[in-house]
Amino acid sequence: MGGKSTFLRQNAVISILAQVGSYVPAEHAEIGIIDQVFSRVGSADNLYQSQSTFMLEMLETATILRQATHRSFVIMDEVGRGTTPLDGIAIAFACLHHLYYKNKSRTLFATHFHEVAHMISAWPKAGNLCTDVSEGEDGTFHFLHVVKEGINVKSQALKVANLAGLPPETLRIAQQTLDYLEGNAQPMIHPGDEFLNSFVKEDTQPPVIDEFVETHRSEEEKIEDLHEVIDIEDEDEESEALGPTPNLYLRVLSDTEMRKMDKVQAQQEKNAERDRKKIEREALKAEKEREKAEKKLKDMVAKMPSVEVSQSAEG
Repeated sequence: MGGKSTFLRQNAVISILAQVGSYVPAEHAEIGIIDQVFSRVGSADNLYQSQSTFMLEMLETATILRQATHRSFVIMDEVGRGTTPLDGIAIAFACLHHLYYKNKSRTLFATHFHEVAHMISAWPKAGNLCTDVSEGEDGTFHFLHVVKEGINVKSQALKVANLAGLPPETLRIAQQTLDYLEGNAQPMIHPGDEFLNSFVKEDTQPPVIDEFVETHRSEEEKIEDLHEVIDIEDEDEESEALGPTPNLYLRVLSDTEMRKMDKVQAQQEKNAERDRKKIEREALKAEKEREKAEKKLKDMVAKMPSVEVSQSAEG
């Protein structure tokens, strides 16, 4: 919507036009010699070869990092978006670090990870650009499709979702959730949400949770202490004791997930042991058949009549 992907593509096209001696849409341009143009833009998958969207993204990124030179022009859009936020930030920064220090390529790198923009602030030959937005007093907005220096800390995602026609109730919950995640609001309770009310009670104050948030103990220890505090004895008492904070529910849920993972791992180990024994049995069977064949061959050789060969020389 803001035009960042279009900005990346247009610079790649302008670079190619300049290399062939064509006019470019600019009053003045200093581009220089470019040996290759690399692009990592868009998303797709290859299910036929069992390659996910993220795998294809990484394959294309790997090709760029291996082949780009200091004369290359690279455009990369949203690298790392196909995984968890922390992993995505780590991958995006590592790729940009490689392009900057190893390949030394001219690069346009678009990302929604604001952390990456701050992490490269000390690089002397790197800068931050962003698209501009005009907002009205009534909450309306439109993209100016103008590039300026700086970082867009605030996304317009919810407004774009509104333009796309998401239901008002969905947008309201999304805004409340965003305010809570940003630390601008208390955990919210929707009285009409039967699913939430099965876990959350409006008149229940959350147990003391700050001590668990601030400590660096393992998640298992936090859950054990949490169970001692709220004294969960059965599912009904658990629902009443959880209170309105989602953090408690998530911690208890992670304990359940952990037990499921242990069960899956145990089953995988059992299957691996079964496969190992099967391979051993097949190897033993093959060895016995080989020994049997060798014995049969020796018996056949022993039963063959001996042939004496005499050689006489005529003088």
